[in-house]
Amino acid sequence: MKMGNVKTKKGFSQVCVWPGTVVGKEAIKEFEKFMKDECDTEIQYLEEIETFPDKKNGKEVKGTGGRNDVFFAVKAEDISKFAVKRLAFGIRWIEDVLSSVNYHSEIYPERVKEYRTWNTEPEEKEESEEKPSCKLIGEDGNVFNIIRIISRTLKKASQKDKADEFERKAFSSKSYDEVLRLANDYVNVI
Repeated sequence: MKMGNVKTKKGFSQVCVWPGTVVGKEAIKEFEKFMKDECDTEIQYLEEIETFPDKKNGKEVKGTGGRNDVFFAVKAEDISKFAVKRLAFGIRWIEDVLSSVNYHSEIYPERVKEYRTWNTEPEEKEESEEKPSCKLIGEDGNVFNIIRIISRTLKKASQKDKADEFERKAFSSKSYDEVLRLANDYVNVI
């Protein structure tokens, strides 16, 4: 039985989750090569975790759980080019998966929270103002295009003030990764 998280190698800072994926110990090198070939991204395979059942009102939902999810870390310098490519595979940042606004946080052992490297807890906001969903799969990954798409999504959701705020913060961000993290504060990226 697994007792703790796998330690990430130096320089592999962003942990990702690929739901419903089986690699197996005998295919780890092939998995890492696949990610390099398909996404031009260097990764470190960490582990596979079988999910716990979903819970509703504190009770397990019958027929859920038992799914195999792969956890892996992305090399820091590859994060920006992997950020949009991962969406086509359904791969998510660990921080998004474990966010308190996401029910998935209860389907993994508590220890996986230690894989997070940045805070995803939402700032206080009015309950009536939900984050709109924003489609980025298949879109041009240029940072300016991403900012435009997210801003447009917020405006369509009647959140012009949020769109203006997002643009101001995005254009003053220091990196592509910072813009992507900021995006998750304003929209649900799909």
